[in-house]
Amino acid sequence: MCWEPVRRRYHLPPRFVLYVGTLEPRKNLVRLVKAFARVRADADLPHHLVLVGQRGWKDVPLFAAIENLGVSDVVHVVGYVPTPDVVALYNLAELFVFPSVYEGFGLPIVEAMACGTPVLTSAVGAMAEIAGGAAELVNPLDVGELADALHCLLTDRNRRRELRRRGLRRAAEFSWRRTAEETAAIYRLVLASSG
Repeated sequence: MCWEPVRRRYHLPPRFVLYVGTLEPRKNLVRLVKAFARVRADADLPHHLVLVGQRGWKDVPLFAAIENLGVSDVVHVVGYVPTPDVVALYNLAELFVFPSVYEGFGLPIVEAMACGTPVLTSAVGAMAEIAGGAAELVNPLDVGELADALHCLLTDRNRRRELRRRGLRRAAEFSWRRTAEETAAIYRLVLASSG
């Protein structure tokens, strides 16, 4: 499938790191921008950072960080994107990063994996559980660790290839049919134990 019209629609560069989700504090985007700025300063990498999602509460520090760190030319805040275009962006991205401090589930991790995009996410809570060993995990509160992982993944094609392979396999474990079957099994167990 050709994703290039979507790249042109959003004026995106050939190589980029993608984030998808609401722009709010728990998503840890200020630390992500700091880590990305550090990687850009320390290494001669052509990648840009693309942030996709609606603005949330208390998002002003994010925009201030982008401006203060001098990365407004390489950090693209795209805003809301329709689902078909998000799928294209996952497929165009070299890496998907989801450094959230906490999540209830972390659906974008599964979406990225299903598209074959290598994932870098938080080593805490739902994100680590959803990743299931198929993503690079970092302490979301450690900018240095996040920067090191970004640099490693952006410069190591073999590691990205391995995460892609693992991610596709992991994403296949999530389906509505499987969810329905497991939910029905729990209901049967509860009904059997209450009788």
